[in-house]
Amino acid sequence: MSSNSNEVFSRWTAILLIAILASGALSTWWMVRQADREIRDRLLGQARLVVQTVNIGRIKALSGTEADLGKPEYLRLKEQLALAK
Repeated sequence: MSSNSNEVFSRWTAILLIAILASGALSTWWMVRQADREIRDRLLGQARLVVQTVNIGRIKALSGTEADLGKPEYLRLKEQLALAK
């Protein structure tokens, strides 16, 4: 092989390597984006389910202190959230 053909071969090899790396990076980015979208959709669905099952009045009856631990509102809310898992 002559020096000129070695340069052409090296150039094409470099171009091919860059193209392979770029397509790999794009594929990885696309897969990560898809996985993120699926996780977010699943989380949103779970949040909507919890909103539908929880009674807002029971939450408003709670003070957020240890005194709530024995209240029926807290116990029912705890039970509902455990079932929503």
